[in-house]
Amino acid sequence: MIALAELDGLYVKERIDGGDGVAIAAVRDQITAWVADEDAVLTELRGRLQS
Repeated sequence: MIALAELDGLYVKERIDGGDGVAIAAVRDQITAWVADEDAVLTELRGRLQS
């Protein structure tokens, strides 16, 4: 989550400085997808432990 917060800060700074922030948004989207994948794995593992 810290990485996502830092990316948000970079994105805002880029936009304030007149940039479009597209590259930063793309990286944030990729990290968000990785986090979702990790969450899915953790959910599956929790399910196995409860069985």
